[in-house]
Amino acid sequence: MANATQPDADFDTQVVQTLAMLDAALQEAGANRTRMLSVQVILADIQHKAAFDAQWTPWIGPDPQAWPQRACFASALSGGLLVELIVVAARQPLT
Repeated sequence: MANATQPDADFDTQVVQTLAMLDAALQEAGANRTRMLSVQVILADIQHKAAFDAQWTPWIGPDPQAWPQRACFASALSGGLLVELIVVAARQPLT
């Protein structure tokens, strides 16, 4: 799996690291971005939502019909984290 998010990094860097970690976790679980069913985006500051969306949209793909259900909200995060994701995804069918 990808390295942990650097808690001293700026918001944009943490988002890049978090999405890379998510890609690795999905692959390890036998899933991928297209198999995500729901995503909860927790931001330390809701003012970062537009900056998150600016990275999320190209990462997830241009077709909103294919996007997982998503909720964004603000909450206190520990350890210097500025973004955290909670994801539910389906595994690829076994062949």
